[in-house]
This record gives sequence, structure tokens and C-alpha cells, in this order.
Amino acid sequence: QDIQLIGRGARLCPYKLPKEYTRDEEGMFEEFKRNVETDIFRRKFDRDPYDTGRALETLVYHFVKTGMFLENLQRDLLGEGIINEGVEEKTIRMKKKFLESETYKNGFVLVNKSIPRDKTSDEEIDTTFNKIIKASSYNLRARALSDYEENQAVASQSTKVIRITPEFFSEPIIRKALVAAESGFFRHGNLVEHIVGLKTVDELIEDYLPRYEIKYTYEEGKDIHQLNPEEKLQLLVGVILPEVRKSIDLNMPRIVGSGTFRPVSLSKVFEDEKSIYLMAFPKKDEETGKITHVSSDERARPQTNHENSTLRYDVQSAQWYAYDENYGTSEEKKFVKWLATQIDELHARFAEADIYVIRNELDYWMFSPADGRRFAPDYLLIINDHKNKKMYYQCVIEPKGGHLIEHDAWKEEALIGLENSEVSFDASKEDSRNYRKYLKEVKKRGYQEIKNIGFKFFNTDPRSAEDFALDFQSRLPGPRSSASAGDGYKGRMVTAGAAAGKVKRSASSQKSKKK
Repeated sequence: QDIQLIGRGARLCPYKLPKEYTRDEEGMFEEFKRNVETDIFRRKFDRDPYDTGRALETLVYHFVKTGMFLENLQRDLLGEGIINEGVEEKTIRMKKKFLESETYKNGFVLVNKSIPRDKTSDEEIDTTFNKIIKASSYNLRARALSDYEENQAVASQSTKVIRITPEFFSEPIIRKALVAAESGFFRHGNLVEHIVGLKTVDELIEDYLPRYEIKYTYEEGKDIHQLNPEEKLQLLVGVILPEVRKSIDLNMPRIVGSGTFRPVSLSKVFEDEKSIYLMAFPKKDEETGKITHVSSDERARPQTNHENSTLRYDVQSAQWYAYDENYGTSEEKKFVKWLATQIDELHARFAEADIYVIRNELDYWMFSPADGRRFAPDYLLIINDHKNKKMYYQCVIEPKGGHLIEHDAWKEEALIGLENSEVSFDASKEDSRNYRKYLKEVKKRGYQEIKNIGFKFFNTDPRSAEDFALDFQSRLPGPRSSASAGDGYKGRMVTAGAAAGKVKRSASSQKSKKK
């Protein structure tokens, strides 16, 4: 089924490029510069991965399953000729020290789940229904207009405010529209999952829908009072109610993320060996003639021997980093390098505790408390005082490129909101016998404090590493070490850029200790 779905999505729709089309030159490697493919039935950008036109021929297929599923899927797709061999595989493995640690053997991660919303607040109602909707009589036309007619229509346009009330729409039309619009979304059985406590559809019609202020733009002859019943129905079904649904879906989702997190065995969540697959392109060795596939993605570059000194850090020698290498974005590598400057301070602050950073390659998920959206944060910092049982901290950290900060703001809100979450060992009736037993075992370990902690995004542009450092300092609980008592922990924060010298010395000292 997956192969069939991908095959349909990847099928080429024949098209011609205009004669004046020229390749994008900026940022292209010489070996990818080719003449424009003119055959209508051939793909045009197989050899031009950096040309913007490649978006016309790109299928992005998202799925959750990894491991053998991905390997089998790729093999079968190759056999069917749907994809070529342009895939570069990178593998990360857990270090022996981490596999032998108490944190790996008996540690846990805190997970939540999606649950149905159980109440609706006045604030949610205001946000959802006290809004402005723009509507136009353009959608009511039975045919396309000529340029002259279009200009005439625009010149005669007027705008007025209307509402979903009997003054503008009769009750039978409103009810018929609610039944016909959005594939049954406005039926009571579905609405009550969004607007918890909604008694009947009458309540929606009488109390909520009239709150919308609809700015109706119309041309001569299409005033709301001049529309016939069929046109009014079309206006509701095709223009207004879809916007109402968007507002309800956004502000009153059916599910939310639970504010309660429960422990799950760390060793069962994170694989000790993980393969990462990246899109790659053929590269020919001029001396041997051998063709290899090389990815241009930053995530294909290991951090340990990175050619860029601002990103380079000896991850392999860092005993606190769980995996043997870090293949991440540039911002993720900057975070690891920044954290390296803080490890000694953290060990002094949390004496005798295990401190490990685990790269999350789609192994661990959490659900946003606001709307139930699921996401996989990039790193977990585990602080585990298994000797004295003073604390077990799960610190959830997400480095984020500047171009994604606004788009992923909901994730940052979810991370910061973890301070309001709680940790529970209570079993539910859906739990298996083994999990009930596991909850009891973890509870018996007697940790004085178990916390799930989230932070602002780590970002160096347009923000700064100092911005994250201050947030990290303020949110991370626990005692201040004597080493930082004089100048304050704040003063010891180091930016990602300025950290290079200190990191290098730290890596060297680790090698010396190892010897």
C-alpha cells in the first residue's frame, strides 16, 4: 500500500519548460550544471538538485515507522524503479559507557499522550467566535468574466458587515448549510468534541455563529438582500462556514496533549543503533570512474571532524554524549558545542549524578497540551542522581534555525509549558500488567524530585546563545555549585561562537583522561 501510494504521488505529470527558462546558478556545484531537458515526458531536474524548479518534481513522503520498515520500503521502491539509488545512509551507535550506565539500564523518559478535551473556557469561545471573516460575492458567479466585465465588477464593489443571523440568512438556510458544509463537521456529534458542553446545534446557531463579523464584498446586484436562497446557501457553504471550521479546529481542537507525564523505560525508547537516510546525488571520481552517492545536506556531515571550525567538536570523545557521532543541522551542532562548555559546571552542580545528552532521531514524541499536535524534540538532557536519589531531570531541548522560529512557535510554547506538567506513577485501566508493574518499580526507587523541563529554542540568529543560556539557567532547578557561587552561574555561560577554545581544551583533557 505504501509503495502504491508513493508511486502515484511520484508519477510525472508531463510539462514543458518555457524557452526562456534558465537554470539557477547560485550555490550549484559544477557537476550538476546541465543543459535544460526538453523532452516533455522526462524529468528536468534530476541533475540539478539545487534549482528551484526541482520543487515541481519532488515528492516528500512522511511516515513514523523506521528501522526495518524503512529499509524494506527503500529496497522495494528501488526494485519498482520508483526511486534511484541516491540515498546516503549514516549510522549512529550508542557508546559503550552509556550502554553500561545506570541511566541506560534503569533510566526512563517521561511521555504524555493525546486525550479528548474535557472543557471549554470563555477565553476559547471569545478567540474562536469573536472574529472577522472576509467573504465576497465573487464565489457566486456561474461563469468566468471577461477582462472588461472583471474591471467593471471591481469598480462597482462595495463592502458591508453582515452576520449569520435571521436578518441576513433565514434559519432554514442556516440549518441546511450546516448539514451540507464541510463533510458533516457541523453535526452535533462532532461539534460537541470541539465545543465541550454544547447542548444542541440550536446553541451554535443562536449563541455562537452570530458573533462573527462578516465583511461582505459585493458588486452591483449582489447585495446580501438581493441574493436568492440558493446563492445565500452557496455563500455559507462555500465561503463562510469553511472559515468557521478553521477557527474551531485551530482554537478548539478535539484532542490536546495530556499535562500528565508518566515514565517509560529509556532503553526501550532509544535504539542503541540508528540509521539516518539522506537524499544523495551521484558523484563520479574522475581518476577511478567510480560513482558514489553524496548528500549535500548538513546532516550528512559528522561534527567530530567537521571542516567548519565553528561547528567542529570531538563528539566521539565526549563521554556525556550518548551516541558516537552527531549528524545534525548547523544549529544542532552549535548547541552541542555550547553545551560542552557547561558540562563541567553541571557535574559540579549535580555531584555524583549521571549527565547524558541523547540525540532523538524520531524515537521520542510528545503532544502539545494546547492542541495535541505531536512532535519529536531534538535532544534530551538526562540528569540522574541514581546514587542519592535526590533528583531525576528530563530536560527537553530543541535547537531551531531562525527561518523556523515563527513557524514552530507552538513547539516552543509546548516546551516552556512543561513547567506546568506533572509526573505520575498512577496506572489506568488501559495499562498492561507489565506496565503497571513497571510503574510500581520506578516509584519504589524513591527519587525525591522528578521533573520534566523544557526551554526556549536554542538559536544563534536572530537570537543568541546567551538568550538560551539565561533561560537554561533560570529554568534548571537544583543547587548552585561552589565553583559558581562567586561569579554566579550566569557569568559562566559561554556563547556558541566564543566556546571554541574552551571546547577544544575540554576535548583534549578528555583524551588525556582516556589515555
